[in-house]
Amino acid sequence: MTLDAATVRAAAQGRWHSVILPALGIEVSNNPRKHGPCPTCGGRDRFRFDDREGRGSWFCNQCTPQAGDGFRLLMNVRGCSFPEVVQLVAGVLGLDSSARGRRPPPKPLKIDRAALAFKWELAALDLRVRADNVMKAVKNSTINELPDLVEHVADGLRAKAFSQKNEGMVTHAA
Repeated sequence: MTLDAATVRAAAQGRWHSVILPALGIEVSNNPRKHGPCPTCGGRDRFRFDDREGRGSWFCNQCTPQAGDGFRLLMNVRGCSFPEVVQLVAGVLGLDSSARGRRPPPKPLKIDRAALAFKWELAALDLRVRADNVMKAVKNSTINELPDLVEHVADGLRAKAFSQKNEGMVTHAA
């Protein structure tokens, strides 16, 4: 049985905090003003679940995207597509007859917060070092050399994007 998203969205209205998220192993505060741990990125006080109009709405200062409804939250936490999330929610709400009698979906993996924090800190350090290098190069340049400097930076960024794209292709092929 295929359900359309509008039917599942209507059935989920007002049931995110009490039914859907707990059934899928996601804990959120019921106080819309209280910041708490983000179920996606693991930040300790950057996440708010305000559930406006019963849509499961949320906000995180770190995640991309930074806000959304309950479906988007599940997509972030579970790392799955919108149609998959619609099926998950339909199964929790008993709307999908093929989901009846099956075990509930597994709880999301625990987030290694130390590794995640290290990753974000390393990325921030990398950005600071790059910015410092650009500033040093600009200070030592004349206005006539600026177009060449910008082109050099753009070449480096294009080369990095190309190598990352090729690494991704090798990873998926292996």
